[in-house]
Amino acid sequence: MSIFRWVLLLAVAGVMGGLSVYAQKAASNLSYRKTELQAEVRRLEEERASLEARIEAILTPEALAAQAARFTHLVPPGRSE
Repeated sequence: MSIFRWVLLLAVAGVMGGLSVYAQKAASNLSYRKTELQAEVRRLEEERASLEARIEAILTPEALAAQAARFTHLVPPGRSE
């Protein structure tokens, strides 16, 4: 085998090794990012559940009646609107 082939073989092996290291780092970064995003999704789901509970509490008939009672002074006398 000629010197040129040996140099070419070593160069290709070096590039392949470098790409392998790069791919491993990229995979590690993606795994870390996936974990971060999963935690963010859990946080947002908890926040959504909390907001839904607050909305349901506001929309109960009793809560709506209490809110309406707070604004009865704004309706002119003699009007039922």
